[in-house]
Amino acid sequence: MKLEENQAAGELLSSNGEPRYGSTESEESLIQLVRGRFPNKGFCIVQQWTIVRAIASDGDLTKIHVHGHLPLFVFAEKVILDSRGRFDYGKLGAQHHGHFVPRRLSL
Repeated sequence: MKLEENQAAGELLSSNGEPRYGSTESEESLIQLVRGRFPNKGFCIVQQWTIVRAIASDGDLTKIHVHGHLPLFVFAEKVILDSRGRFDYGKLGAQHHGHFVPRRLSL
């Protein structure tokens, strides 16, 4: 990895973001909600997640927005459910983009 990439990764991991909280709804309620809003789309229910905004050129942003997406990535430390079976329960380090329903970790 190049020095610049190491520095960028270090900044990402050490920076303070804006805290966000997911849903307190039950897993069953979340599944019904997302299937109703986004039929025929895959989704994940995750815990311990981080949303990262991608830096993109104006041209790339236009391409992203034309397809109805946002320049965001979700890094989930723990997958609770993947509707398409791409990630196993509890798998660490799953990356996903598109529609998602974050679930707050209840202690």
